[in-house]
Amino acid sequence: MRPLCPRCRRPMRFGDLKDATRASRFLVLTLAERMPYEPLYIGYVRIDPPIPLMHRRLPDGTVQPNLRQAIFPAEWFELPFWPERYEEDLQRERPGISPFDLWWESQEIALGVCDTRAARLARVVVHPDYRADGLGRLALQAAVAWIRERRIPEMRRPKAVVETVAQMARYNPFMEQAGFRYVGETASGRPVLMLPLEEEAARCLEQFYETDPVARTHGGRLYRPAFRPVDPLAGPIRLRHVTYRYESTLRLAGMACPLQDLLEAFGVHDRVIQKIVLKDLSLTLFPRQVVALVGASGAGKTTLLRLIYGAAVGHRHPFYRPQVGAIEMPGNVRVAAYLPGEVEPDFGDGTVLEVIYRLTEDEVLAVEVLNVAGIADAVLYRARFHELSTGQKERARIAYLLATRPNLLLIDEFAAHLDPQMALRVARKVAALCRQHGITLIAATHRPEVVQGLEPDLTLIVGYGLLRILPRTGRDLEPGG
Repeated sequence: MRPLCPRCRRPMRFGDLKDATRASRFLVLTLAERMPYEPLYIGYVRIDPPIPLMHRRLPDGTVQPNLRQAIFPAEWFELPFWPERYEEDLQRERPGISPFDLWWESQEIALGVCDTRAARLARVVVHPDYRADGLGRLALQAAVAWIRERRIPEMRRPKAVVETVAQMARYNPFMEQAGFRYVGETASGRPVLMLPLEEEAARCLEQFYETDPVARTHGGRLYRPAFRPVDPLAGPIRLRHVTYRYESTLRLAGMACPLQDLLEAFGVHDRVIQKIVLKDLSLTLFPRQVVALVGASGAGKTTLLRLIYGAAVGHRHPFYRPQVGAIEMPGNVRVAAYLPGEVEPDFGDGTVLEVIYRLTEDEVLAVEVLNVAGIADAVLYRARFHELSTGQKERARIAYLLATRPNLLLIDEFAAHLDPQMALRVARKVAALCRQHGITLIAATHRPEVVQGLEPDLTLIVGYGLLRILPRTGRDLEPGG
């Protein structure tokens, strides 16, 4: 598509995109296999020539000129893409030249002479629903292969290094996961990362870390994961001969006469109805396990979660206690739970990011748990809970629970309002975080994609008062763990 520019009415070019230059090159990401409701275009990477100058701000506030030349051979960054050098000559040669033509032609000249051994990662954009799945890292890996093969952006000399300046790198590790290494701050205080493409560049970078006193302190790392392992449950959760039944009295009196006649025709009379959802259940759940509760609606999944929650918090109400039997809970339990309509996070009127930040007191950790829960769009960070869609609210609740850093996490109807692909992705990320940091997760679901994403250590099928334990599928725990 080449829409007309709203100001000059000329057909637009890639160079007319916001902040893009005549030298910008775009690698567009498409979703090859997708559901009908999923987008075709899910992101892009923009590659530019290196910026003309880059200086470094030291911890004491002084500015060191020419950071890159302190690491790599100076000729790798010559001749740079520097259109401003040619604007004065063009204005003198062509008085009255329009601002658009001046901008376009000066960049055309700069691109014609630009010849460096470096490329600049100018932008990585991934659809918010896919950011938590590693597609940012995948996009960077594809872009690096493209730069190597085609000598992107100006396609002259082979590239030895890729540079980027990105504040986002403080809060998301995908650039470092793709091989970028932190070298310092620009004069304006933004982090600089470099990715060597050749052995010589890698050697230069290692020498920089060994000899530069400031670089030696960080060793090329900027992002530091903020979610620390929790103290796992000190022992197993034991359910001993647990029984729970619901009982109600059915009375026809007070109903309209035609309805009484109708029910009596079906043999329904005044009676006491009992439904046993858990019957003489004995079960041991070990620390660090990921457990899936599976069963039809009304099978007893919520009741089992409710009783475990009641035991964890010491709830005295009969609704949260077994009618027969007992549940033994380790003394160090810290539980977080989502039981719809009963136990829910309280977002109040704050924005999603503010609420999560108040829980964590750490902005990096707040972003981490939001990303794990599938909320990776900064626009949603600023939204209030009531402004979110149903599926976004569900993801925000999961982030809230994780932000409290429990060692026992109970979630009823996990991902019930997410589409199958999103449910799979969120289940996979949450289960991975729980395993990595020692959290015992018990999630109730009736959706196969959630079970697939959780890869549970234990799958419990609940129904008709009974419970069936499915055999494990390769995720055996150590004794006591």
